[in-house]
Order: sequence, then C-alpha cells, then structure tokens
Amino acid sequence: MNLTGWIQAGDYSSTELGAVSFEHAAQALLSFPWGERLREFTERVLRKEHACPPGVGFNSGEKDAFHVYAVALEEWQLYLSLSRPGRILGLFPRPSQTLHMEIKTLEQAVELLRLFFDRKNEQLAAEAKKHLSREAVLANLG
Repeated sequence: MNLTGWIQAGDYSSTELGAVSFEHAAQALLSFPWGERLREFTERVLRKEHACPPGVGFNSGEKDAFHVYAVALEEWQLYLSLSRPGRILGLFPRPSQTLHMEIKTLEQAVELLRLFFDRKNEQLAAEAKKHLSREAVLANLG
C-alpha cells in the first residue's frame, strides 16, 4: 500500500515526499540526517526561535499517522494516530487511538512502519503499547 510522506524540519517547514512505498519510507527513516537536523533544532531553541523536533512522517489520507521525531541524539519518539474499524452500538464510529512511545533504534521504527503500511492497526497498537515508557503511559491516559 502506498502512503504519503513528509520530512519535518526544526523550523516547522516540511518537505512533501508524495506517495511512498514501504521501501522508500524505510529508506527515508534510515537515511535521514538526524544528527545534523537535531543540531539545527537545538540552535533554534538556543536562539529562542520557534522550533519543533525534526522528523519523518507518513499518513494514509485517513486519520492514520506515523511520525518519528528526534528528541536527542540517538533518541526518538513515535507518534501514532490509528483509526479503528467498527462501530459502537452499531451507530457510532470507534474513535481513533493516539499513542506516543520511545523508539530505541531506527530498525525498531522500521519494524513498526511495516505494520503501519500493512494496515495492521490493532497489531501495531498492541506492539507499540509494549514499548511505552512510564511517562508515555501517563500521557496516553489523558
């Protein structure tokens, strides 16, 4: 399945990748210049300019989003917004699920990205919940 992707810079600008295959998306994550972009982000913060963590993201055109962003050198966070099929009482669509989690390695992010591309949202959510930090669990409760 093709999804669209983007690259987020530390100054809130983004570069659209357009429709991407899983292979292209995985390559975008693994080849992103994380160290360089994180330095630029840090410089903006030190100059007290508006800044956001650099990252790479993908969405399905629906409510599903997969966004990996750097919080420090070799430290990443994953933001997931996942739609859930079905209806409550047969009438109301199930609300989407939002999760934030720590990513230990980019290879871990690629494994989760595979589930995202395969539209295995329930499996992806279950796998993501296994890796939530205490802080992320508290944030996900709210």
